[in-house]
Amino acid sequence: MRVWIPLSLIAIVAACGTAPTQPVDGAWQAAITIPGVGRTMTLAQHGTDVSGTGTWTGEAINPPSGALTVTGTASGSQVTLTFQYDNGRTTTFTGNVLGQRLAGIERAGTVADSVVFLRQ
Repeated sequence: MRVWIPLSLIAIVAACGTAPTQPVDGAWQAAITIPGVGRTMTLAQHGTDVSGTGTWTGEAINPPSGALTVTGTASGSQVTLTFQYDNGRTTTFTGNVLGQRLAGIERAGTVADSVVFLRQ
């Protein structure tokens, strides 16, 4: 006895097992509402590797602004980024890209905070 499974059903089941890749290419800006504080970055994705550059501004920080570099990986909707600031600070972001939003947790040592970036 043969069992016939429609090809469309097989394709649907196979697609459910993996998340579609959502590229992180482009310009992003941190969704921060504190005056004088911000971060922008432009990312490029090649396969699962992500890299980019950006700028940051801070309040009550000396210097009050600067440049940053970004390295990381993206697979499916999951993204891990390392931010290297020109003042020597390094943070790590782990989150998900969902359309025009990149949301997750950023860690600097033992300090963690929720962060959202919006595609520009």
